[in-house]
This record gives sequence, structure tokens and C-alpha cells, in this order.
Amino acid sequence: MGVIGIVCAITIPTLISNNQKRITETKLKAAYTLFSNAVSMSEISNGSSAFWDYNLSSEEYTKKYFSPYLKVIMEVYPNDKKYYFSQIKTLSRTGKICYNYYFISKYPGPILYLANGMVVKISSVGSYGGYNNRVIVDINGTQKPNMLGRDVFVFVMSTKPNTDLYTCSTNGCIGKTDSIGKLVPAGYGHSNQDLLIESRCGDGGGWFAGDVCAAAIMNNNWKIPNDYPW
Repeated sequence: MGVIGIVCAITIPTLISNNQKRITETKLKAAYTLFSNAVSMSEISNGSSAFWDYNLSSEEYTKKYFSPYLKVIMEVYPNDKKYYFSQIKTLSRTGKICYNYYFISKYPGPILYLANGMVVKISSVGSYGGYNNRVIVDINGTQKPNMLGRDVFVFVMSTKPNTDLYTCSTNGCIGKTDSIGKLVPAGYGHSNQDLLIESRCGDGGGWFAGDVCAAAIMNNNWKIPNDYPW
């Protein structure tokens, strides 16, 4: 009985973790498909995303280019009590909890609650400057863990050709995209060596830790890599 108990203690947590990973993989890919389709549908009405007005405020940009093409059941704003993005945690290999307030100050924008249970915030460079619009999605809504790289993932849309998609935290590497308005995971174009070891899908990214993890999963055919900081 003692041996059986030890085996169960080892295998059950592993089974639970593996199941959580499979759910994350499925939902993340579904989120990417959902927002990619929204961009495609929006282009029918608003023209090529390469020529969208990226100088609009986040609210105007979201309402014009995204909201009509998503099944939105509720829309709230940063001063609303439902603005839970203030409690998003950064990814950590050690279990240390840090809250990423950067999403509030740097990436403003309305919060969209979707019919499929996801929650998304879309920020235009018209509100915060820079060259990349952000699509920040919590794939399981307000359910825990509310952590970058676990259930919160970041996609970007470049507003200029060959724009930096992010700068690695340690080695200064640059990610680029060759087309304006292309929706890709933050960190797109980098190897998993960069993303998982030398940059922000680990503890090295500080307040950004976890924000390029979707790219690492996408690189691995939408499967969480073995060396992923789960």
C-alpha cells in the first residue's frame, strides 16, 4: 500500500499538470484563430489592416476594428471594478508572485468579455506610443491563475514594416515581422532558445516575464515544450 501511495503521489500531480497543459494548448490556438479571423472579417469592412488607423485611441480602435467581429457580452473600462487585469501575475519558475502593473500604465484600453469565456484587452499605439498594437487575452477568463504564459498571452500587430516585436531581456535580440498589420504572438520570429532561456518566457524578463510565451508554444506546433516554465 505504501508503494501504491507513493506512485499515486507522483503520478496524479503529473496527470493533472499534463491535462492543464493540453487545455492551455487548445485554448491558446483557439484564441489565435479567433482573433486572426476577426482581423480578416474586419478587413472586409475596413480594408487591409496594413492601412488601419493606428493613431486612434485604444477605445476607438477596438470599437472600430475588433468589437463588431467578436461575440462581446460585456465591455468595461479601467476605472470599473471589474478591471481585474491589474492582478495579472508574471511567470515564475520559482513560484514567486509578482503582479504586472505594467499592463495598466502601458497598455490602456477597454476590456472585452467574450461569449466563449475569454477576456481580452486591445491597445492601440495611439494610446501608448510605440510600433505594436497589443491583443492581451486571458484564455480562461477571470479564473486562476491569471498569469502571463499560463492563461494570459500576448499577440501584437506591427504598425510599421520590419518593426521590432520585442527586445530580449539579456542578449539584445530583435524580433521582426515583414508585414504591417499581421497578428502574431509577441516574440514571433525567435527561436525557442531565445524565448525560453534567454528572454521573457522565463524569470529573466522581470515585469515582462511570460509575455512572449505564446510564440514558444506556436513554434512547437502549438504544443507546450518540455522545457517550458510551467
